[in-house]
Amino acid sequence: MMFYPFFMKILSRKIIKYSPNKIIISSFAVAKNISISNIKKKLYLHSPMQYIRSHYDEYTHKLSWYKLALFKAITPRLKRRDKKFIQFDEVEFNSQYTAQLAKELYWIEWKVVYPKIDPVFQAANLVLQPDNYYIYVWRTVKFVKELDKIIKLFNETKNPLLIMWSGPDEFFLKSIAWDNIIFIGWIDDPQEKMKIISRSKWLVNITKESFWMCTMESLLCGVPVFGFNEWASVELVDSKSWILVPDKNHETLVSNFKKFVEKNWDRERIQKKAKKLITN
Repeated sequence: MMFYPFFMKILSRKIIKYSPNKIIISSFAVAKNISISNIKKKLYLHSPMQYIRSHYDEYTHKLSWYKLALFKAITPRLKRRDKKFIQFDEVEFNSQYTAQLAKELYWIEWKVVYPKIDPVFQAANLVLQPDNYYIYVWRTVKFVKELDKIIKLFNETKNPLLIMWSGPDEFFLKSIAWDNIIFIGWIDDPQEKMKIISRSKWLVNITKESFWMCTMESLLCGVPVFGFNEWASVELVDSKSWILVPDKNHETLVSNFKKFVEKNWDRERIQKKAKKLITN
C-alpha cells in the first residue's frame, strides 16, 4: 500500500504512451488516483479507499504491532493524496451511499448508476415455495465479511446454511461449522447460481458494502435478505424485503433471526421492487 503512488505513476505513463482519446476508470481503491492530463477521464466509483476510511478500524484491529504502526503512519499521507484527484470529465457512482461519501470527501457531485446485473437474475423465475436452506454468497473470510459470526448464529439456531464461494479463511471456518452448514464452493454457471439462490429461504449478509451485488441478485430472485443497517443496504430494500440488524453482537443476530423466520415474506413483491430499482 505504501508504494502505490509509485506504481500509479508508472501506470499513468503507460496509458499516456498509447494516447487514448478517453479512459474509463473503475475504482474501489487506488485506480481513481491515476495522474493523467489532456485526456478525457470518466470515473465509475465503487467506493473510496475503504482501508483508510470506512474500514480503517477493522484494519487497525487486524494488523500486528509493527504493521499497525506503519499503517497508522502512512494513512494520513494517503488520505491527503487521495483528495487531490478530483478532476474528471464524467463521474458515476454505484449507489446513493457512495455518491454522498464522494460529496463529503472530494466535493464531487454527479449521477448514480447501479452496477449491471447479470440478465440471468433479471429474468429469474420466482420460487414461491423455497427449499429448507439459507444462503451466504461471498468470500469465506472472517475479516470485514464476518462469516464467523454468521456461522456462530447458524450453529446455535441449527438451521441449514449453504456457503457459496471460497477464500483464505475457509479451512478455519469449516473447522468451527456444524453439520448443518455446507460449503459448496464457487458456482461459475450463472444459471446454476441463480437456481440455488432463488430456491433459498433468504440470503444472509451482515457486511458493510457500498453496493452488494449478491444482495441485488437475491432480491431479483424474490429472496429476502438478513442484513446490516448501514451503507447502501438501506437504499436497496424496505421493511418488506429485509430485516436490518443494528449491530453484529451475537445476541442481536439471534433475536432478529427469530423475527425473520417468523415473518411471512412476499417474494413476488420483493422481486418486482428490485426490478424497478435497477431499471430506474
